[in-house]
Order: sequence, then C-alpha cells, then structure tokens
Amino acid sequence: MQYTIRARVKSENEAKLEPICRTFSSMVRTAYNQLLNKRMKDVVNLLQTRYGIENWRWCQWAIVQAQATIDAQRALLPLYAEMYQEKICRVRRKMKRTADPLKKTGYLTRIRKLERRKARVEKHIDVGTVSPAVFGSRKLFKKIPKDNVLCEEWRRRRTNQFVSEGQANKKGNANTRITKRDGYVLEVRNWSDDFEVKLHVPKHYQQLLNAVLVSGIAYSVRVKRGRNYQVLVSFEVDEAVQPWNGNRIAAIDVNPKGLAVTIVSPDGNLFASRWFREPALVHARTEKRNWLAANLVKRAFRWAKGYECNAVAVEKLKFGMAQESGHGVNRVCSNFLRKKLIELIRLRALKLEWVCVEVDAAYSSVAGKAKYGRNFSGFNGHQLAALVLGRRALGYGEKLSVAQVKTIPKRRRMYAVKTISQSHRHLFLTPRLPADGRIDGEDAKGTSALTERVTPHTAITSGNAKRCLGLSLLGGGCSENESGARGHRVNPPQKVKLDSVKS
Repeated sequence: MQYTIRARVKSENEAKLEPICRTFSSMVRTAYNQLLNKRMKDVVNLLQTRYGIENWRWCQWAIVQAQATIDAQRALLPLYAEMYQEKICRVRRKMKRTADPLKKTGYLTRIRKLERRKARVEKHIDVGTVSPAVFGSRKLFKKIPKDNVLCEEWRRRRTNQFVSEGQANKKGNANTRITKRDGYVLEVRNWSDDFEVKLHVPKHYQQLLNAVLVSGIAYSVRVKRGRNYQVLVSFEVDEAVQPWNGNRIAAIDVNPKGLAVTIVSPDGNLFASRWFREPALVHARTEKRNWLAANLVKRAFRWAKGYECNAVAVEKLKFGMAQESGHGVNRVCSNFLRKKLIELIRLRALKLEWVCVEVDAAYSSVAGKAKYGRNFSGFNGHQLAALVLGRRALGYGEKLSVAQVKTIPKRRRMYAVKTISQSHRHLFLTPRLPADGRIDGEDAKGTSALTERVTPHTAITSGNAKRCLGLSLLGGGCSENESGARGHRVNPPQKVKLDSVKS
C-alpha cells in the first residue's frame, strides 16, 4: 500500500518553486500531445531541447505523468460505454410504464442523447483514441469567454505542481531529496540551478519520515500549490498482518451519509453499535468531502478503540456507474466516496496496527433487517448490516425462518437466501477462543454456524449504556446528533511500526 506524508513549504521559500512548477506542467502537456500522436521515441529529446533541461529524468517523469493521464482515460472508456447502455435500458423501461405522450417525448429525447454519447465513446474504443483533456479545470475553461478574470485562475491551476519519482539506489530520491538539518529541508537538484526550501513536517509524521530517510527506501515527492505549497512524500509499505487477539472486532458499513460501526464478539453476538452521521458528505465540495471523510473515519476508530478491538471488517463495495433515478438519488450516488472511505479505513487500521479484512457485502442489509430488525429495533438498517458483516468475517452464516424469508422480494428470494446462509471465516481471523461454552474451537464454515444464537447484549440497551464498562455508549437507537459521542476518553494514537516499510 502507498503511504503519503503531507508537509508544508515555509512561506519565505515559496517563490523558488514557482518557475519549476510552471515549466514541469508545460512539459507534461507537451508530452501528452506527443503521446497522443504516437511520437514516443523522441519525446525526451524534444523536452530537453525545448525547455533546456539537461537531466533526462525530469523529462521522463513528465512523460510518466502524461502517460498516466492517457491510461486513466482509456480505462474509463469501457465503463462509460456500459454506463450509457444501462441508462438507455432504464429509460426505455420507464417509457414502457407511462402513457403520458409528453413524458414519452422527453424519454425519447433522453435516449437519443445517451445513444450519441455512447457512439462517441465506442468510436474512441475502436480507433484507440481518447477524448481531449483540459488541464487546469474544464469548468473554468468553459467560463473564460464569459469572464476574462478567470483566465488567470485557470492558468494558475494548470501550472500548480511537479513530481519527482524515487530511486532506492539514489538514497531514496536523487533530484528532490529530503534531509534533516536544523529541521527538514527539500533539496531540488539537477534543475537549472540547485536550491533548497525549508519544510514544516507535522509532529505525528516525523518519526516515520526519519525512519524512511535512514532506511534509504525509494520515496516520491509531489510539490503541489494550493493556498500554500505542500510537499507530498509517498512510499510503499507492507500491510503487515498483525495476529488477531481473539477479542471483539469492529464491523463497518459504509454509506453515503455516514458510517455504521458495530462491535461483534468472537461468539458472533452484538456487543455495541453506533451510527456516525455526516450528511454533508453528499453535497459538500470535493476538498470538504475529503476532509469530512477523514475525520469521520477517525471518529469511528476512536470509538471502536474503547472495546479492545484490533480487527476491523469492511465491506467489498461494487457499484455501477449508471444512475437514472431522481436528481436527489443521482446526486447521492455520484458523490458517494465509497473507494475513498474504504481506503481511509485501511490506512487507519495500518496506523493502529489492526487486522483489516474485507467481507462480501451481498444482501447484508436484507439479512440484517429480516433477521435482527425486531430484536434490535432501535438500530437502523446500516447498523444491522454491519452486524451481518462482522458475523460473516467470523464465519457465521444467517439462517432465516419462513416468516423472515417472506420479507424478501420474490424475484431475488432464492439467491438471497443461498447467499446469506453461506459464510466462511476470514483467514486473518482464524484463531478461535471459547466463548460462553456455546462455540467449539473449530472454525465455523458454511451452514455449520447457522444455529448459533445472537442474543441482545445488555451493553446496547439505553438504560444501562453509561454504566457498562464505564464508557459512554450510544445504545438503543442512535440520535442524529450523536449525543454522548464526544468527551469519550480515548487512548493516545499509537505509533506506526516501521518494520513494515519496504526497502
């Protein structure tokens, strides 16, 4: 996994980085146009001649950035074609269900528009080309003819960064090397003139950065300009699997408006659950959404640490790109940070040295509502789905009664029951500890654990929430404002072990 440390350039040194950001970004755009024209052989020589860069590595890194942009565009083309086809099918189904001629006319117009877009994408796939890319925000570029003031902002955005890849045989990085000398210094070498800039590194990153510099592993440096200049130091780390301590695990259900965290005992029983609500994830801007997502994951782990957990189970999410519902549903699905949230959960587990496992999330919400909806009526569907995920990670399937099976729609009832009943213990959670004499020491696989009973634990009721374990639990149904969430005493964050850093 790639780990990134974020540092900041001190304000008095920012002027030194402006020329290299402008030149390197121009090199990337030139390389992008040359690679689209399939002139790959002479791109390095062209960049060296045009920009006067003697060190060919800077040119090579610009080519790598341009090629990554092209590869990303090509990888999305089949997904776009599938998305447009799915949207066309959905609109046609809607058109069959309506008798209003005005609505049918609107649906036909929508279908023609989607077919034109699909034909354009399929043409790119057949020919092997990609649609033109606009560096510096396409949205600003379209507004330039109407507002000339935005032209300067657009140019500033398209010249806002440079990248230097690392080499293990060059003490980590040859051309942008970080050294510790009366603080941290970024040395930019082999450009027109060598220079240094002073860095401010947060305290919680300093120990890890020192270990990276001492070990000499390869690290990449990306200098990016926003409100100020930031230095992103990235390197590869091994996701070292820490042994499971046999205690409770935390299961997390990821949703567009928050996270549902459920603590599951080794015997498969529900111990505690909580809904972390963050509705701003749906409508906030990109930067704000990323900040909210990071803080949401921190709050979830901070709460789960109070239950002696060192394992977290997260769902495997698979979503299509087609949304042809109402405007509200489309907005929620488009802004759903599913990949970002799961990546943040894995990184947080890596920092805390927790075991992180991924569990198939098929029909977890259906099973949670059908089987546990009445016993735990105070919890929402996301918390019940997290309970099913935690039990699946521990190897427990779900056996539904006849009345519970009838709550599932007929068109998917047979496959849902089969999927819900099958569950295998995750490899990282194989150590078993006897619990209450009800579970043997063997692994529960498939239907062998269907008879295990889930009992309402006393720690989750609203009456004794504050008495149990001396912690401030949120039980019996979580309010929207998460009452009692803050003020919970939390252990200080643990240090990341450095043995897992790749050399």
